[in-house]
Amino acid sequence: CWKKDFNKNDHKEYKDRIGNLTLITKEFNSSKKVSNACYSDKREAYINQSMWEITRKIGLDSESWTKKEIVRRSKTIADWAVTEWKF
Repeated sequence: CWKKDFNKNDHKEYKDRIGNLTLITKEFNSSKKVSNACYSDKREAYINQSMWEITRKIGLDSESWTKKEIVRRSKTIADWAVTEWKF
């Protein structure tokens, strides 16, 4: 499914960005609802089955998962980190 929204270069560039990563258990990731599933399936699983609020929030906040969403979430996480982790 990601191939609709990401070409190979985009996939390589965006897949490991912090905005594209979230907390899930190994078992949850192995389920057919998550792993390499389409975002629409992941979204339902994130909302209804995740034990972590940060992961549920992805599903609640984003109806689709595109480069724009990854960039937005990366910025949100970076802004939070700067505020919370004073150096």
